[in-house]
Amino acid sequence: MTKIDDIKKRYEKKDPRVREYMNILVDSLVEQYGTVHEEWIITLDLISTNFEVYYKGYDDIIANGIYVYDKNGYKQRNSAITLQQNTQAYLYKLINSMGWNIMSKSKIKAPEKSDETDSLFED
Repeated sequence: MTKIDDIKKRYEKKDPRVREYMNILVDSLVEQYGTVHEEWIITLDLISTNFEVYYKGYDDIIANGIYVYDKNGYKQRNSAITLQQNTQAYLYKLINSMGWNIMSKSKIKAPEKSDETDSLFED
């Protein structure tokens, strides 16, 4: 099993929506950089965890609505909305930190893939 398969396997038990998105991200990194560097894995894990939390909040809002009733029968805003807002903000920061947004793509060019070694230390 390749390293990429090992990385994708980390997301097998996640929500299918999360798993699909993470596979797209991993494939995108491989296409753009030729690999997934070890230091990126924690960020990918944080993205997958936060997307899962986001989707749980989304599903709760769809199932129970924007307003829910507390134990005393008072109507209040569904706490999943705040959860979604917080995870959206954090996901936005994570995604931007990796340069995965439209603005970054227009400004940053990917390094060219090369099999050559750096000749700085060669004789």
